[in-house]
Amino acid sequence: MRARWLPAKKRALRPTTWFRHHKMIELYICPKLASVPLTSLATRHLEELYTHLLHHGRLDGTGGLAPKTVLNVHQILRKALGDAVRMETRPSQRRSGVALAVDRPAANTCPEQRCWTAAELQRFLAAAYGHRLYPAM
Repeated sequence: MRARWLPAKKRALRPTTWFRHHKMIELYICPKLASVPLTSLATRHLEELYTHLLHHGRLDGTGGLAPKTVLNVHQILRKALGDAVRMETRPSQRRSGVALAVDRPAANTCPEQRCWTAAELQRFLAAAYGHRLYPAM
């Protein structure tokens, strides 16, 4: 993936998108999937990757990645594997390919919103007093 697919996509992607894809491939995809031969890649490999990223994916070891980040990883894999099927790099067992057979990770799990208490608001306003934007706050 990092050797063929991403360099070929460099012309088609904006530089920031290419950089983001490159980082996600290097940080999240390759450490778990680089040892799996492309012809052996199965849906269980992707499901295990997504589960791992959701629960233990943070690089500092403090927990999982946000569901939206895992969804982005899925979208990169889906595109790369779809391109591999089209280029006949990967034998097509199913028309849709491996990444399409895996349920996409949910990205709609938002943390609960919390409002400040009156005491927290007063502390904030006291700290902001004197700032040029204080009247707007």
